[in-house]
Amino acid sequence: MSKIKFGLNKNNHDSRSDFANDVCELLIKAYGGDVIKTVESKMLTNMRQHFENHVRNIYELDDEIPLFALHQLKQNNASNFGWTEDEYNNEIENTIFICKGFYINAR
Repeated sequence: MSKIKFGLNKNNHDSRSDFANDVCELLIKAYGGDVIKTVESKMLTNMRQHFENHVRNIYELDDEIPLFALHQLKQNNASNFGWTEDEYNNEIENTIFICKGFYINAR
């Protein structure tokens, strides 16, 4: 069970998260559909920084932008979230699964 409660109902999305998800989908496609390579790329880090700088309160929408949530997880460790290593690893695996379903399989 994921600790992050993703709000992935497209009908209720904020337009900022729609825009970010469209960009994330393009970035994943640029990396051949490889979510891990994408999340570990400098390109995603730079893109996320641009969103932080230029899109109002984008940090509030990580639960609507799975790739950003995964990036946030990978930039930290279990203790940053108050989780055990097992909980942290499970959260990463769950979020990777959600990213694949959201950006690759369902869109």
